[in-house]
Amino acid sequence: MKTFNGYLRKHIISGIILSLLAVPAIQAQSDLNCTLLGRWAKGPCYSMALSGNLAYIGAGGCFQIYDLSDLTNPQELGSVNVSATIRSIAFQGTYAFAATEISGIHVIDVSDPASPVDLGIQIDYFVHQIVISNGMLITADGRDFSRIFDVSDPASPVERGQCLTRGYAYGICARDNLAYIADGDSGLYIMDFSDPDNPVEKGQLVTGQQASAIDVSGQYAYVGNRFSNTISIIDVSDPAHPEEIELIENARQPASLKIQGDYMYVGNYTNRLLVYRISDPLNPEQIGQYYVTGNPVFITVKDDHAFMSNQSSGIFFIDVSDPENPTETFYLNTGGRTLNIGIRGDYAYLANGTGGMVILNVANPENPVEIAMIDSLNNAYNIALVDHYAYLLGENRGIQIVDIVDPVHPVPVNEYQIQGNIKDVVFMDQYAYLAYGISGLRILDVSDPANPLERGFVDTLGTATAVAVNGNTAGVVRDDEGFYLIDITDKSNPVVQAFVPTSGRACGIAMEGNDAYVADGSGGLKIYDISDPEAPVQTGHFQKAYQAEDVKLDNHYAFVGNGSDGLKILDISDPANPVEAGRYDTGYVVENVTLGDQYVYIADGDDGMYIIEFHEPDVGVDNQQAPFPGHFYLFGNYPNPFNTKTHIEYQLPERTKVCLTVLNMRGEEVQTLVNGYQEGGRHSISWDAGAFSSGMYFLHVITDSHIETKKMILLK
Repeated sequence: MKTFNGYLRKHIISGIILSLLAVPAIQAQSDLNCTLLGRWAKGPCYSMALSGNLAYIGAGGCFQIYDLSDLTNPQELGSVNVSATIRSIAFQGTYAFAATEISGIHVIDVSDPASPVDLGIQIDYFVHQIVISNGMLITADGRDFSRIFDVSDPASPVERGQCLTRGYAYGICARDNLAYIADGDSGLYIMDFSDPDNPVEKGQLVTGQQASAIDVSGQYAYVGNRFSNTISIIDVSDPAHPEEIELIENARQPASLKIQGDYMYVGNYTNRLLVYRISDPLNPEQIGQYYVTGNPVFITVKDDHAFMSNQSSGIFFIDVSDPENPTETFYLNTGGRTLNIGIRGDYAYLANGTGGMVILNVANPENPVEIAMIDSLNNAYNIALVDHYAYLLGENRGIQIVDIVDPVHPVPVNEYQIQGNIKDVVFMDQYAYLAYGISGLRILDVSDPANPLERGFVDTLGTATAVAVNGNTAGVVRDDEGFYLIDITDKSNPVVQAFVPTSGRACGIAMEGNDAYVADGSGGLKIYDISDPEAPVQTGHFQKAYQAEDVKLDNHYAFVGNGSDGLKILDISDPANPVEAGRYDTGYVVENVTLGDQYVYIADGDDGMYIIEFHEPDVGVDNQQAPFPGHFYLFGNYPNPFNTKTHIEYQLPERTKVCLTVLNMRGEEVQTLVNGYQEGGRHSISWDAGAFSSGMYFLHVITDSHIETKKMILLK
């Protein structure tokens, strides 16, 4: 159970009992010894669907509903998290279908926009884009399949048929009983689904390279060919024999397109909205354009506004009432990619890519609450917390320093201007150690946070992407190649001691004692003895972490961010033989792992932040070690369940008053085991329950700064 500081005992006993017995608001998902407690799922927007004044938006793994009555001030009405990043949205009646990137299609009841209800994954297929026509949901699978589902009962879709396309189905639209598919290098694919149980190919036409965007208006289909930088205009009046009548050149990698009336609106991968007049399809004419930040990945149009996602963090609202002069009226920040996390007390500080820094209250891990945001930093991809400052690393912007003494009102205080990209930073005492991209390792004196001063520098002869510090040794990863060990005794004159090439794609590093742990991409996790830093020796290897991007250490566990394969937790008590002790598969790609007092926080890119509780494999209390040393930790009791007598252990970070009691199911105190001051360290006590009846009891501990409760089962 999460610690809540400063609560009086009389206010929490009943709440503790209820919370331990209740089902959490977010249904816990478990893998190996890991439980999902909560998520903050906001991220980049890849899809938006409009109905009247309502907008249904996929923001990372968060499905949002906005009221667009006032386009200069859209209001969020409600939201619900789904299993992974949303790629496409369609709706039928009072139900929305949210196609996620890797886990299938969720059905969401939107009858009450303020309280959308996720009915779960009802269509269990990988899907790139979806469309609904005549009560049928048709998919473009991003592969060579299109599938058809009867959604006349939206809450219970039924698969009717499928059709093998010739290429990779990226984009789709439908008119009547025909589906028009942008089919990759195979161009336009037309499918007849008038008999949904037996859909058939109606027509096909090769266009340019990677047809990925499509819309149909009247007798014409418009196909965006991304790698050919072209748009094919195709006469489909005879669907069995489609014919290209015109080719628009220099469309600059069209990513999405939408037709409204006499105009075509195109979002392309060169950061532009292009407007074409197509009243005469044989003579299309570009008449307007508008530059945006980021790469547009979808566009939709309603009345005199175009809505275009920039892939990075939100949606541009663009007034196209004058198509020759599009004008931005609003920008909706849906959230960027969560790339790194800092934890301080009850607050999580997210480096949110183009979304800047987002601050969450995580006192209740099942319901993280956004309380503040600073979006002024360009592409914030790393964060470090020191004292009451947050140091944000931004692409080509150096370090922005933010005062977070009041997390609700963060205040930027300084910006350390530096050319190039700082990839990683570690703070130790008064120094900051920067993995400074192509410029190697830089050491800054940050004793005055408002005025950092450079002290030392080492050229790593390649891109420095990660750094760790252990005593007088810094470990610096050279991207994709290996790592350096550097003597930093003299901060003004750091000296390279060794370079160790690795066989995989070196990405992250952590050091503890005489060991270095390297996240080596496809090479897994590698462990080195660095007791002689001039001659490090590999002593251990865990190959199954085959996308190892990041590694953090805590006592005898290594927490490995394993890319799209989620989190892996390894028992490294014997570094020569690391053993998998836990794992959790997230919805996107693990960018970073951060360890809090009791929970693991995962930065999952487009899919936001996961809060995971790790349960150590069942061992006796005598053999357990605190997963987060230096903090309070209640090991619980062993055995559990128990007959009459059980053994209890806990760890104190410092001298403190301890009140350890046993509560019954009603929250009433039945016995006091400890009540007084104790020194920091590990403590143990036994409870003899011979006088008590069988049932559930609660071990409840209060110190000067922590409160925690765990269940005990007495069986006689």
